[in-house]
Amino acid sequence: MKPFIQDGHILALRAMRAALGTTATRLVIEQIETTDWASATFVGKRHRCDVRIEGAEDAVACAVAQLARDLPEVDVATNAYFLADIAVCGFELVAGGAEAVAEVTVEALTIEA
Repeated sequence: MKPFIQDGHILALRAMRAALGTTATRLVIEQIETTDWASATFVGKRHRCDVRIEGAEDAVACAVAQLARDLPEVDVATNAYFLADIAVCGFELVAGGAEAVAEVTVEALTIEA
């Protein structure tokens, strides 16, 4: 049985947390899907992460904008993989009084080192 969190997942999650910095929000993992990927010269995995960002409405809106802007520039690696590409592919912001929730989809490509 494969562990729920694998090296490639760790890279994607570290990149998201790094891009969010110290914003006053909670990052909740809803689902992670992984598929094998290969090109003529590289082997890796594609990851699709559905996450929820929760917190005060203004902090959540700021966090989503910051994630979309900064995520592609984050550089993280492990001994087994490096992060080749990562981006926000979609989001939905749901405000409810003082608290808000953003449902965010992030896609990443990790390459075996």
